[in-house]
Amino acid sequence: MHCAAVNTAVNQEAYRFLNERHQDPAIARLRDQRCLLLTNDTYEFPARVFWSDHPFGRFRRQLGAELRRYNGLFQRLGIREVPTHEDASKVLSEITIAFGSVNKPLDDAAQSVVMACWCMFETALQQGTVSSADLASLAEVKCVPNAVKLLCPPNWMFFEDRAGLAAKFEGFLSSNVIARPIGASQAMAAAGVRTLVSAVEVELLECQNPSESTLVTQRVRERRLQLARVLEAQSSGGNRQARLVELDAIRFESADFLQVRYKLSAFDRTLMSKPESCPALFRAQSQLLSFVSVNDRLPWAPIARELALALYPAEEPGRIAPGLKEVLAADSVAEAIEILNQLGFAVWESAAPAIPSGSATITELGGTTTPPSDLAPGTASPGGGPDMTASGYVDALLGPGAAPPTPLPPGTNQPETPQRTALGTSAGGPGSDTSGSATTGGGSRTGAMPPQRAPRRGKLRSYVLRDPTPPEEPPNTDAAAGRSAVSAAGVARVKAFERTANRDPKEMEHHHPGYDIESRDQSGEIARYIEVKSLSGHWGQDGVGLTSTQFAKARELGSRYWLYVVEKADTSNARIHRVQNPANKVDQYLYDDGWQQEAEDVSS
Repeated sequence: MHCAAVNTAVNQEAYRFLNERHQDPAIARLRDQRCLLLTNDTYEFPARVFWSDHPFGRFRRQLGAELRRYNGLFQRLGIREVPTHEDASKVLSEITIAFGSVNKPLDDAAQSVVMACWCMFETALQQGTVSSADLASLAEVKCVPNAVKLLCPPNWMFFEDRAGLAAKFEGFLSSNVIARPIGASQAMAAAGVRTLVSAVEVELLECQNPSESTLVTQRVRERRLQLARVLEAQSSGGNRQARLVELDAIRFESADFLQVRYKLSAFDRTLMSKPESCPALFRAQSQLLSFVSVNDRLPWAPIARELALALYPAEEPGRIAPGLKEVLAADSVAEAIEILNQLGFAVWESAAPAIPSGSATITELGGTTTPPSDLAPGTASPGGGPDMTASGYVDALLGPGAAPPTPLPPGTNQPETPQRTALGTSAGGPGSDTSGSATTGGGSRTGAMPPQRAPRRGKLRSYVLRDPTPPEEPPNTDAAAGRSAVSAAGVARVKAFERTANRDPKEMEHHHPGYDIESRDQSGEIARYIEVKSLSGHWGQDGVGLTSTQFAKARELGSRYWLYVVEKADTSNARIHRVQNPANKVDQYLYDDGWQQEAEDVSS
């Protein structure tokens, strides 16, 4: 200890003597001292040397195998075989003091050591020996090298997870953006490094001539199972079934031109990029993916990138987009399957969520009472409840002999079979699902209005029904006290879906006014008020009905009100269509001549 204090070389016989007496308790006094003369003029702490190789370069030492002859002494001094993440933390702290405190660029060797420390942190994070909270304590410590090798705090830094995004702000981020390092990015993210996409907002400035793309919609739906194989293999986490449900909700539209600009909010400043054209853009609020075709060629790569961002916004799109692009760009489903097989994607089979147990087993069909004689076969009572279809209401209120409707204006989606009076149409808005709309027919209309150009987006067909004295809800008789089997199955499906979306659904009592489910987010706030309409078959042109109470509640709650239509609710092929804010999307009401029965007739 005296020789170490005055930096004088100690004779090597001292180490031999101590090794022979390594059981002596006095040797423990050397554990925290610079007591190892590793060269003729340098003493080192036992904690800073290792028997095996290490990634710390000149900042730590390695003992040669010939020194194993002093193994007894070195065990008493606590010399270890390999370093741990705690050693990496100490090394990084030393480099921070040496370089970061004076804003000195790292040399190449020091740069390599810093990145090795972050790789050790990531390994420890994955093994659970260090937590994200532990790494978060580094958020304001200069410990992440930027592009010019200056150390910066993690909360100053961004991963450039979309190529070229930083360059859109003309050098403002040149010192704050780094590539995502392999084997260290998760640890850096836990310490506070953010993705650039999370700090940049994309603003749509212009969308010329948008129109619904049935081609892309159909291709995505018919290749759903192949897309599921990609999501299962290439995504790093999350519920794949929930992602598929989100995929079903995305709508697609083509446009002649898209123009966007990027908005960055960072370091107490807000910057705008220059406007530029864009091949594809997903807007989360409306669940709408717009794209521009060039020479009638669909931009599958940008579409796949936007789909990856839509389904996994927290992940780098390059992880998932290539597989999605291969599936979508293939000429056929068979070709897509063959490509995935050649690339080695595992076969994946989707399964609908099971209906929760506890439902009563049906053992009989039919009832023991006779229907009222004043109702025609196949019709329902005018107070038939919220699950009655539109045609059921019409037949009950107007009778099966009522006149067919006046044809709708040119360009309107026509039903395949006659319906009653059409009240209103509306351009499809955010959150709407028009997958069940009918194909365009060839009906014409004269006298009421001149021919009009069809709206850019498909119309949503709705009908209104009037009865002078309709009961607002079905009476609470024994027969109507509980939900029907189909209705109960639909509610169960919706609750299961809400749980996959990390929400907590609460089923209201039967005939609760306005809606069926309150679904809360992780903060405990009600995120969605859900009215469930359950169908035993497909959601076809007969539609589903909202009572006046439900419609009024939808107007009141606005974007928090959702209509969930569950097709084939009591089968394994059930499908949920989610429509947000269904009562407030109508921007035009059209009254055809069916309303003459409500008009006051004044003769000329």
